[in-house]
Amino acid sequence: MIPRCTITFLLASFLCSVSTAQWVQTNGPYGGGTVYALAVNGTHMFAGTDQGVFHSSDAGSTWQAANTSMTGGTVSALATNGANLYAGAYGAFVSSNSGQLWSDISSNLTNKYVKCFAFTGSNMFVGTYGGVFLSTNSGSSWTAVNTNLSNLSVYALAVIGSNLFAGTQGGVFRSTNSGSSWTAVDSGLTSTYVQSLAVVGSSLYAGAYTGGGVFVSTNNGTSWTPISSGLTSLSVATLSVQGTNLYAGTLQGVCELAGGSTSWVARGLGDCMINAVAAAGTNVFAGTMSDGFFVTGNNGLTWSSANVGLCYRGVRALAVYGTKLIAGGYNGGGAIISTDNGGTWTDATTDQLKVDITSFAISGSMIFAGSSQGVYYSLDGGNTVNEVDYLTSPVNVTAMAFSGSSVLAGCNPGGVFVSTDLGTSWNAPNTGLTNLHVTTVSVSGSTVLAGTPGGVFISTNGGTSWTASNTGLSNAFVQCSAVLGTDFFAGTEGGIFRSTSGGAGWLEADGGLPIKIVTVLAASGSVLFGGTPDGVYYSTNSGGKWSAAYTGVSGPSAMALAANGTYLFAGVYAGGVWRRPLSEILSVRQESESVPSATRLFQNYPNPFNPATTIRFAVAKAGWTTIRVYDLLGRTVATLVDEMKQPGAYDVRFDASNTAAGTYFCRLQSGAVVQTERMIVLR
Repeated sequence: MIPRCTITFLLASFLCSVSTAQWVQTNGPYGGGTVYALAVNGTHMFAGTDQGVFHSSDAGSTWQAANTSMTGGTVSALATNGANLYAGAYGAFVSSNSGQLWSDISSNLTNKYVKCFAFTGSNMFVGTYGGVFLSTNSGSSWTAVNTNLSNLSVYALAVIGSNLFAGTQGGVFRSTNSGSSWTAVDSGLTSTYVQSLAVVGSSLYAGAYTGGGVFVSTNNGTSWTPISSGLTSLSVATLSVQGTNLYAGTLQGVCELAGGSTSWVARGLGDCMINAVAAAGTNVFAGTMSDGFFVTGNNGLTWSSANVGLCYRGVRALAVYGTKLIAGGYNGGGAIISTDNGGTWTDATTDQLKVDITSFAISGSMIFAGSSQGVYYSLDGGNTVNEVDYLTSPVNVTAMAFSGSSVLAGCNPGGVFVSTDLGTSWNAPNTGLTNLHVTTVSVSGSTVLAGTPGGVFISTNGGTSWTASNTGLSNAFVQCSAVLGTDFFAGTEGGIFRSTSGGAGWLEADGGLPIKIVTVLAASGSVLFGGTPDGVYYSTNSGGKWSAAYTGVSGPSAMALAANGTYLFAGVYAGGVWRRPLSEILSVRQESESVPSATRLFQNYPNPFNPATTIRFAVAKAGWTTIRVYDLLGRTVATLVDEMKQPGAYDVRFDASNTAAGTYFCRLQSGAVVQTERMIVLR
């Protein structure tokens, strides 16, 4: 038997100022986000994230969004040149006032996936997934400079004198004529996936991402020598220079190479994947893949998380326990608690809870949490949390529920696990449950509902046996469920359905719901709430009529919903927790809109996905509309829409069964509107 470990929630208090009009973000929970790039300019620190650029003027203690006029989405590159700050996203952007206002300088850049910058004299270079581009007029126009550059996936650029270097997925290339022509310089470079370059004096360093470590050249790339002794990981994502010292961000923390040394020294954060490192004065800063931003002032002896205002965590589960609002963090965010409606949050900082929390179930003072790595529980209202013995716990838990004294855990895959002794032991008979990919579990009296991509299954004996129950369910891909009174509701990819007979039969219950992809359902009192890709809706008559829970502007696209009698809370992917007063929502009587107010591409759902996903888009003005999927090299993977579209809301399915795992971009163009969303294919 593996001993249970006890985790105490630690309080991290932040100030919050929120309005009671419309939806507002609560003050967190912060952290758990991805920082792709860092830049320092004097006393100003900048972070590039999947939520744009953030600015700090107090060494990262607090952050503010700095995205005005920036439309490029995820920011993967930052650079400074003089007083100007440059950002690479879907396009190149420049700001002359510390990110207060941005200008797009990529109007004729034929590949807009900008990964890096370099400057020499009046020349500005950008590296993209389509090669290197040169501008001699501050970005007003660009010229491709790729002759003999045999690999066009350019991740890094560096300059030594008159030499320009490009780090690519296929090695290092050198140009001595401002990019007019290139020569491969790979002798001794045993790993050619070069994601970072750095210059210390006259030496050029290359960081290899696929396990080669760091290499150094003292002759402008003509030959390379490994210099990886002491690295905590040979997968190096970033290199940064301070004076004669070199810092490496790896898949297992930060390392430092002191000037004149040939061995690296580990500087901490060994359990983090490091995307970006920067140094200023005695401070070293690190941006991570899923844990946000850290700073150390003592050479890595201790690191402090510094995410106030930066990188809202994605929240995919919410629950209310008395005065406590409990949020389940996405992408390793763990469990977080607020006792003041989101004003301050208690962060479960112990490593054991740095998992993807997918669901909660509450009975009395008992709280059970399902995660991608098993089940966690608290018997005292969340003050302490215990991990169920991992040898007996179900894994990849997508849904939790109580049925009498039994605890139910829906797994994907694995079916429904049942524990009658508070998680000490589990069994999953699954008799009759022919689809083991369980997405949701709800309980009404003695009846248990399990939703799957293959429909609804009902158990009347605590999960021992199951019966398919799909009469009237015209869409069998069940993504969520809820109980209102004694009635079951099922949210599917094709609308909402209601059963007043314990699941024996189903009727449509989505009157007035403009978008039928339903990702989350929640009930509070006599009100049913539903989340779709374009926002939150509510019904006061059991699904007969739905109204938008916003006026004038779109609300959050919710992954989770919960209400506490005063507020409705929404957990948002990469957006933390939002709230709106219930009294304000229920006083709204919005007329149905047949024509969308704006042309918009919504985030696909699910995301990440395997193998298929649904892409929702709205067209406000009739026009030729295209939706295409691109890979990281800018190549077209699929054309999903290419036709005239009348005003309205549409959805299209993308099947990636024959597509490699990885990151892709979905791009909508309708008239003058161009929007892009990132998609992730899993295998």
